Amino acid sequence: MVFGLIINNKKFLISKRPKDGLLGNLWELPGGKINIEETKESCLLREVKEEIDIDIKIVKEIGVIKHQYSHFKVIITLFKCNYISGTEKAIASQEIRWIGFNQKKQFAFPVATHKLFKLLDSKS
Repeated sequence: MVFGLIINNKKFLISKRPKDGLLGNLWELPGGKINIEETKESCLLREVKEEIDIDIKIVKEIGVIKHQYSHFKVIITLFKCNYISGTEKAIASQEIRWIGFNQKKQFAFPVATHKLFKLLDSKS
């Protein structure tokens, strides 16, 4: 899986997962599952366009985490990205928001996203 820390004006983009389904009502960074024929980067560009309808520029890979759910494991790569253009739309989520880095604690995120934030903090 890949996720993007999409930055615009010192804020980053988060989306609220659909209420029905895995990790319902939790907030997350934009991204998703990599298809077999995709690179990590092409997957992230596709997922962001499909789910939020904005264009981004991938700046750099921040790092990789592993996470174990009760019935499966995931390997997630986090990329730092810059917002380029488009008006964000909540196509695949309930809601999207731009938040400041100091606002992270005001939102409920899955454990895997907290691991990504720790990874990010360790690189700062």
